[in-house]
Amino acid sequence: MRFRTPALAGVAALCAAVPSHGAEFDQAVMMKWATVVQIDYAIVGVYDGPQTRIVTGGGGVADEAQVTDRVEIDVRWDQTTAQLVGKPAFKNFTSDLKYPRNAEAKCAPPVLKSPYEHATLEKIENGLGGALRMTSVRRYAEAQVATFCTGARVTVPAKDVREPADFVLPGAMILAMPAVGQGGIVSVDAKTATIVRKDDQGWTWTFKLSPAK
Repeated sequence: MRFRTPALAGVAALCAAVPSHGAEFDQAVMMKWATVVQIDYAIVGVYDGPQTRIVTGGGGVADEAQVTDRVEIDVRWDQTTAQLVGKPAFKNFTSDLKYPRNAEAKCAPPVLKSPYEHATLEKIENGLGGALRMTSVRRYAEAQVATFCTGARVTVPAKDVREPADFVLPGAMILAMPAVGQGGIVSVDAKTATIVRKDDQGWTWTFKLSPAK
């Protein structure tokens, strides 16, 4: 799962979403979450990529499809130490793939011989700078692809690509920020303690926060 959300970039994006024209923070919300030591995050990640590369290597570098995927994650986070508490739980879902094609409309589409899995989460652990470190695998499909666009087909083998990536949990104080989300980067609902964030890799992340019991 190529989250590609570096810690500093993630924090910067969240701060950039806050307007600078004198809006005030919700003091009651700030006080509520300031007293909470450990927070449970229920996270849902939804991927929607209309131009997702589905074959790698050989002649399949231009083959793509409409791909959707989903992952659900539960973690407990200590605000005072910026560390995970206990063992995270997560659930992977099968990727859905439609309309395999070549990026060039005139070229023959690939013929898939095995499933494509966009992101299968394998491990979540503490990272650097208060970020999580997530390891996932992307399973490229075995496929028959046309040589020279419309020529004879050759087989491109399936390939697993495993890659760790940083992932930033949005802090609870973001719930007190006014008008967060201008530009569609982040939206916040303080009443339901929900934060929604979109990244530049096609993922939309929904974080539901609750004080740990």
